[in-house]
Amino acid sequence: MNDQIVELRPTPAQAAGRSRLVSITFDDGFRAAAETAMPILERHGLAATFYVVTGWVEPTRVPISDPFNVHRSHGAWSFWREVASRGHEVGSHGFSHVNAAGRKARLLPWIVPQEIAKSAADLRRCLPASSFTMSMPWNAASRISEASARRYFSACRLGGSALEYNMTGALRPFALRSWAPGPQHGWEDYVRAIEGLPEGGWLILQFHSFGCEGWEPISPRLFGKLCRFLAKQPLRVETVRAVVATRESVAV
Repeated sequence: MNDQIVELRPTPAQAAGRSRLVSITFDDGFRAAAETAMPILERHGLAATFYVVTGWVEPTRVPISDPFNVHRSHGAWSFWREVASRGHEVGSHGFSHVNAAGRKARLLPWIVPQEIAKSAADLRRCLPASSFTMSMPWNAASRISEASARRYFSACRLGGSALEYNMTGALRPFALRSWAPGPQHGWEDYVRAIEGLPEGGWLILQFHSFGCEGWEPISPRLFGKLCRFLAKQPLRVETVRAVVATRESVAV
């Protein structure tokens, strides 16, 4: 197993776009999603961010009851190290997928900080990276979750079905917005979202998996078409961690 991180070089079209950014993210840590996405991404010189529920990584340490995740493989750490070695980012989607704004988190306020700390410890123990980013389960956050995320991660991604851009000149790294296109969105919506990306704008795309797996899966064919389109645009496709690290170095 090769644990060395490989940096994927941008295409000439990507390098030409200096301030328009796109990140491709996958939630829930489905092994099949990464296995399907990586060859498509790498064919076009692109890298993605895969957010894993660390307690679901095999051998699982917490039960999986979510109907979109039960009986699905979430990979072993050896698999996710291989994903990272191919130039992709592996980040946190929590330890057991707790909703930070849900009833359990409200009744037991220490649950969310514990979840975030455990997932951060898992990543640091199992993956070769100096920093990590997080996406909040259920796209839900609270003041408690934000404070905990700031302690352990370099950024935290939220999101939803509404199209929103992040502006790198006024970046809020612990409240990053993402767009989760669903089956109601056609190809024209993807094109409008990408072509409408302003200078200094950052579009974070949020997916889960392919075929019939996960929440509102995308088809491999549509994902391939999206990657081909992105590779030809005057913009840069980077992982969430890479964008945040670049913004931090510029600020310093």
